[in-house]
Amino acid sequence: MVRASDVSFNRKIIQIVSAVFFGLTATGVIFGYAALKPVLVRQGVYRDLCTDDERQAGVWVCEKQDLRLNFMFTLSAVITNTIALPVGMLMDRAGPRFATLLGAFFFFCGNAVFGIGLETEHIDTYYVGFVLLALGGPLIFLSSFHLSNAFPKNSGLVLSFISGAFDASSVPYLIYNEVFPNVPLRTFFWSYTIIPILLVIVQLTIAPKSSYEREHIKHRHTAAAPGASRADEERILADEDVD
Repeated sequence: MVRASDVSFNRKIIQIVSAVFFGLTATGVIFGYAALKPVLVRQGVYRDLCTDDERQAGVWVCEKQDLRLNFMFTLSAVITNTIALPVGMLMDRAGPRFATLLGAFFFFCGNAVFGIGLETEHIDTYYVGFVLLALGGPLIFLSSFHLSNAFPKNSGLVLSFISGAFDASSVPYLIYNEVFPNVPLRTFFWSYTIIPILLVIVQLTIAPKSSYEREHIKHRHTAAAPGASRADEERILADEDVD
């Protein structure tokens, strides 16, 4: 455990800002699927599932294509929401740094695999890549919660920044859809692997090696009775410390 008082103010600020940045760019990007889906349709992902009649009719997205795209998000969302328990167990045993590095590995592989853009009878890199992104996000997100103990008096504020970054992490795909709609999927996702690389660098240089220790502020309300001896007063204070 790391005591907050043993770490400089500036270093703790940098750690929290870094956590917010990676929370915004990595932890919940799969929930920006509504913005990513139009890009996938526009670039013809699963277009081969459409019938000849649907292609001739010029439909924007055919039925089987739509179902397969929607199931990709459904599967990944379920994985993200159910992995919290094993992530918590992992952090208890290996610490937040190891969990974050593992999350960065999954996130890197997810972007790299998704960018391959291969869909065959035996393998679908879109599904594999998106599932890996769904695995990496919670590992990075939950491992940053302990940073709220860096400032015990403002732990709620720090935690709200980290949680808010997760809620807003659909922004990268929104920017992709609105600003760079014609950039190939491979270019975007392979370029996005810079995020987990930066995360690894931060974890090995700036981030704490272990969790911040939760510091408690003790308030003494019990008073010794009038005329009590010094020994009685010390006994009362010792009982409070035990509580």
